[in-house]
Amino acid sequence: RDLERIAIVLAVGIDLKENNLYKMTFQVIKPSEMAGGGAAGGGGGGGGTGEAAVIIESQGGTVFDAIRNVALRKSRRINFTHNRIVVIGKKAAEHGVIPVLDLMIRDAEPRPTQYILVTPGEAVDILKVKPVLEKVVGMEIENYLLNYGTASKVNPLILQDVTEILLSKTTALTLPIIRVAKRGSQEYLLVGGQA
Repeated sequence: RDLERIAIVLAVGIDLKENNLYKMTFQVIKPSEMAGGGAAGGGGGGGGTGEAAVIIESQGGTVFDAIRNVALRKSRRINFTHNRIVVIGKKAAEHGVIPVLDLMIRDAEPRPTQYILVTPGEAVDILKVKPVLEKVVGMEIENYLLNYGTASKVNPLILQDVTEILLSKTTALTLPIIRVAKRGSQEYLLVGGQA
């Protein structure tokens, strides 16, 4: 597919609003800004703004509806083949993870290797934090989970694991928690605990 016609998503945030509408937040990469530097560091890629990703938001009665509604306002089709992170806000998680993850599980596009996390606040706030070491926050969260996993501080779960647990009659699903923390005036992401 032509890169000029699709919006490549690296991270997704899912929140449930007061009116029972799902609010979807997509972190979409700018290929021109990612070029030349890989995941960390590197050039700005042809005189761009230096921002390697943009945030797109949409709402709908279901997750699928919210994704479909992006097409009404954006010129590019949302593409999930490279998505790495799904963050679920507290209200959406309490409402139930099955309606939230059903599309991710059933659709052919999202990979079964994307990580699933829960935040005690809203998922949109997680995706809007400025990354410290990586070019985009989706990659930074993925690296947190890889590092936390080796330190045995957190049990990172990918979509495939979550699907198997949801189908199990004997295992309860717990998901890692991610939250926004502050050091002085600087915000950063902190992974720890289970929901």
